[in-house]
Amino acid sequence: MDPILKPVVAGLSWWPLFIVLAAAVSAAGCGQGGDQDPPAADLIGSWRGVLASPGGELPFTLRLDDDGPRLRAVILNGSEEAPITRITRDGRKLAFHFEHYDSEIEATLKDGKMQGRFRRTIPSGDSVLEFSAEKGDQDRFKPTTQKGAGTLPDLSGAWAVEFVDEGGSEMAQGEFSQQ
Repeated sequence: MDPILKPVVAGLSWWPLFIVLAAAVSAAGCGQGGDQDPPAADLIGSWRGVLASPGGELPFTLRLDDDGPRLRAVILNGSEEAPITRITRDGRKLAFHFEHYDSEIEATLKDGKMQGRFRRTIPSGDSVLEFSAEKGDQDRFKPTTQKGAGTLPDLSGAWAVEFVDEGGSEMAQGEFSQQ
């Protein structure tokens, strides 16, 4: 064999083995960190979402539906529904975009739960809160575990509410119905 071609031919003998190994790694999901797209069934349904705010949990229901080839999602806050304008997926990473609020939730699906963050653009920069969600029909509000909490007072009715931020304050009326 020509001495110049010998190293090239010897190098080619490894290609079939490399291709078989690469196919096996791809089929097993190795080398991708388990980031394959989860089946739609893993996502479709109701999720109890929580934003971890400095004042405590902000729970809400996130409902995901199959809309043909795409996912459709809506945030439920009591009887109010806020549609999510766009959803992007990259393997187990999801992003829920609320374009009219200049905000988004970025989360990773692992072991049937979502973990991530909520980000909203505000004049002073980005406001970020931790986000988590667990799939299944659940009560939005968890019972209190405080000792001596006893029966909670009924807060139903109209209340004066003051919204305060660095730009000043604004008065509003909050109407509450307690169940």
